Amino acid sequence: YLRGSRILHAGAALIWSLAAFAVVPNPNFTVLIISRIILGIAQGFNAPCAYPVIAYFFSHNGDHRALANGVYSIGTYLGSALSSLSLVLTMIFGWRTIATIAAIFGVFCAALIYLFVDR
Repeated sequence: YLRGSRILHAGAALIWSLAAFAVVPNPNFTVLIISRIILGIAQGFNAPCAYPVIAYFFSHNGDHRALANGVYSIGTYLGSALSSLSLVLTMIFGWRTIATIAAIFGVFCAALIYLFVDR
């Protein structure tokens, strides 16, 4: 079960990254809408794939599992809080550069998930 979760999670992160990058070379409204739909679908796989992995790796100690779930959940709020930083960076470097950096980071995360989550 968890091996499939690893592949699904890494695949969703990779698809998210490719969708984030899709608007960089071809910035038109149709590509933007399709890209955002794919981003939303791919992002929807994150939590359902992450929680079983946390439960597996922290199955022996309930306190550590609660802490791991808390740290994972903080990421949602921290990401929202830092979203204004992306606006500042976009004003400095341009939206294409920031979208490319986000896509590269997503591919890196997908590779980490695939390589290091063994179950």
